[in-house]
Amino acid sequence: MQPADPALERSFRGHRGGVNAVAFSPSMKQLITGSDDGAVMVWHFRPQLRAFRFIGHKAEVLSIAVSPSGDLIASGSKDRCIRLWLPTVKGESTVIKAHAGAVRCVRFSADGESLLSASDDKSIKVWSLPAQRFRYSLLGHANWVRCAEFSPDGRLVASCSDDKTVRLWDAQTQKCIHTFYEHAEPVLSVKFHPDGTCLASAGADHAIKLWDARTFLLLQQYSAAHAGPVADLRFHPNSSVILSAGADAALRFWDLHEGRLLYTVNGHEDAVRGCAFAPDGDFFASCGADAQINVWRTNFDASLPLHAPLLQPPPPRGGKVGRKAAAKKAAAKVDAGEDDDEDDNVADADAELEEEMADDVGRFGAIPAQQPLQLARLPPQLASTVERVVGQLDLLSQTVLLLEQRLSLAESKSAATEEALGQLLHTQAAMMDAMHLLPH
Repeated sequence: MQPADPALERSFRGHRGGVNAVAFSPSMKQLITGSDDGAVMVWHFRPQLRAFRFIGHKAEVLSIAVSPSGDLIASGSKDRCIRLWLPTVKGESTVIKAHAGAVRCVRFSADGESLLSASDDKSIKVWSLPAQRFRYSLLGHANWVRCAEFSPDGRLVASCSDDKTVRLWDAQTQKCIHTFYEHAEPVLSVKFHPDGTCLASAGADHAIKLWDARTFLLLQQYSAAHAGPVADLRFHPNSSVILSAGADAALRFWDLHEGRLLYTVNGHEDAVRGCAFAPDGDFFASCGADAQINVWRTNFDASLPLHAPLLQPPPPRGGKVGRKAAAKKAAAKVDAGEDDDEDDNVADADAELEEEMADDVGRFGAIPAQQPLQLARLPPQLASTVERVVGQLDLLSQTVLLLEQRLSLAESKSAATEEALGQLLHTQAAMMDAMHLLPH
């Protein structure tokens, strides 16, 4: 059953420029925004209370974050500063100056003990709280870092950049553990799934991509998610849904369980620059270049599944001989068109093939995942059989692609060897000619 459309609950106006970022307070009593007018504003959901306007930044406010306890607001600005505000009428703040470029993103860790900042100086910096002491930098991007955030457990950091990459970092060793290269244009936003098993990114190439944070496989992709750059995205805290904000002035909801667009929400007159879900997921907010902030009721219901894993954890490692034998067995069953009286054996073969492909991801990169097949109109038994066969064929096609990549790599090595041998023979012939010219 299709869920009800979102309903506009309230709009806020008061900024004197485009609004770049929006966030809910954990108590759901306030909404915090940052704008091109250099102000941070705290809006109250009780109509009788006036908004707080915090003045301190000397340029556009590009990012906003609220601590898990709700007693601290962080803002990043084009003036190269981070400010930490107390959400009171006085708007007292402290300043952190450590970046050599605009601060594009600020984020708190889930425990509230750390703050990270991402900047045009190509770095991500991490600070300890409440002491506000610098801890470490993450260096490796070749251009502006647009967005970064901690994983829910605080063990990883994801970042994205104008260098068209998404990087995954180990927060303990401060090392980059993987780089994703699949975006064709600058990457503008990156977010972790609430369970930390996968991450999503969006960019100027109009695309949204989702990766498994454990195997680095590309799980899903929406190549034309918006008619323009995708500025921001957020996972729903309870359902398998992601919200995206685009330069085409639209907000879009994507059902990750079924791999499809749920609906498009139009409420802004210009590019939507930011979006955020309330902590319980019942509301979401959006802000844009039209200086407007909208708060919507989500209207999700029981027809949407709770968080479902997009990719199962990799199976225990086995011997290579066993993997190859299982792969051949699975291929033989598909080619012969056998029925599924031995489902367990086929499932084992599929798992072994997936493991072998995962082993090769680091060498060859992830193979784009296909969108889920829609089989709702088929009889249940036939749909199940078709899904199983299609899944096995897809698995075999990915195996063939990997084998082709291995063959290409082997051919490249062979060509390099032949070239080196040819140069060696040429050198030997030249030396022989030189020896003949020597006086006897």
